[in-house]
Amino acid sequence: MKVVIGGKEITLKPEDVAVARDATNALIASVKDVSVSTNRPELYFTLIVYMYMKATQTIDAITPDAMKYILDMLNIMQENRTSIKHDN
Repeated sequence: MKVVIGGKEITLKPEDVAVARDATNALIASVKDVSVSTNRPELYFTLIVYMYMKATQTIDAITPDAMKYILDMLNIMQENRTSIKHDN
């Protein structure tokens, strides 16, 4: 998956996107269920707004170039670990 943040294209690994998607969906569903069962719809909307705020703060704190570099380096490290395991 490719995303553009601050004009910089960043490639995310499909398996990481799947884990992040599933975790996010589980959290949202859980809070939505509590919101409905307690008749407090504001909990659901508060979660959505808070997640947006935290994501924006985190992305803003790391420049797009730095984020791309970090993800690229982490992917290389993962590939190297996988390669070393297969060599043994």
